[in-house]
Amino acid sequence: MQELLRFLTVHNAELLFMAAAMLLAYAIARFASVRWQIALVFSITPPFVFLLHEEYILRDLLHLLS
Repeated sequence: MQELLRFLTVHNAELLFMAAAMLLAYAIARFASVRWQIALVFSITPPFVFLLHEEYILRDLLHLLS
């Protein structure tokens, strides 16, 4: 539990940014009249790219899950 709280306090801004990017991508895809399944896949892409770019978040998340 302490590890989870540490992870959330350290990466709070990044997690909020990823959530906002996901919602924005989903909204853009739905506004473009894309089916909801495709919009959902489209909305998953920004955090995946962000996690690949910011390796320390992914490393901390993998440490938390192991």
